[in-house]
Amino acid sequence: MTPNVSKPKILIIKHGAFGDFIQSFPSFEAIRKTCPMAHITLLCDPSLKEIAALSPYFDEILTDQRERLGFSLSKWRCLQKRLKIISQYALVIDLQQSLRSQIYLSFSGHAKKRDILKKLGKKTPLHALIRQAKYLQELHIPPLAPQKANWLIEAGKIQLPQNPRGPYIVLCAETSEKHRYKSWPLQNFIQLAFLLAKEGFQPILTGKKAAPLKSQERLAKLNILDLRGKTTIPDLAKIMSQADLCIGADTGSMHLATFCGCPTLVLFSTFSDPRFHSPIPLKAGDVTTLQARDTASLSFRKVLESALHLLKKLG
Repeated sequence: MTPNVSKPKILIIKHGAFGDFIQSFPSFEAIRKTCPMAHITLLCDPSLKEIAALSPYFDEILTDQRERLGFSLSKWRCLQKRLKIISQYALVIDLQQSLRSQIYLSFSGHAKKRDILKKLGKKTPLHALIRQAKYLQELHIPPLAPQKANWLIEAGKIQLPQNPRGPYIVLCAETSEKHRYKSWPLQNFIQLAFLLAKEGFQPILTGKKAAPLKSQERLAKLNILDLRGKTTIPDLAKIMSQADLCIGADTGSMHLATFCGCPTLVLFSTFSDPRFHSPIPLKAGDVTTLQARDTASLSFRKVLESALHLLKKLG
């Protein structure tokens, strides 16, 4: 049974995080394709509002800030207001599948949708894309395969040099204070950039804004582009779409790279299982993973060796 289009108000709950949101693009597209006449609203984290607004999937975007644990009258009133809004939708699709989103379903008149999540369960490990596909099937929404996010790439404003020294290699030099075991040291990215430049490639460093590097002058001499803190998400998507390879740790940016059609080399620690957390390639063979107990223990020479092998294989 197809969702009732006589009551076309649909709410999709997907708070985040960034990488999980990127992986939900196929689900968003499937819902829009199945219910083309529906008024589709997204409930997401405020940090994702800008990218969601660029997409062709939603008619309206609501934001929902995560509250700290604890009770207060203001929090209770905020929850009541949120539940009242959610209760007005004919169909609520919970792609977040968290305790918070299940509470929303339970107390807004959409408990049956919560029961579908219980049926799927979380005892069997599944990749997020596969779990979402199974969930959509329970809602009689045919899932779709991942597609290139051209709408996001086209929103990028950045202009790369017209005459690069060689093929672009994006180095996602991102670190996580919260998940340090997943991070690869910035200095390793710098050393990798030097080696790739010597091999005839045009490395591009991306990531959050940071202080100038001691090796900044050397980077400039080798024409290595340091774009840390200088790109929007659409800019990054545009860069990745023009690159031959993207290298980085297990972060959201690596999922973005695959949806831009860029082959990726992802560095994992043993705290994450690549079978369930690695990016899903648009084309077979476009995602390669390296794993060590601690991501930081992967040497830049080992990563270089894997990158060169992958580039040769990709042709």
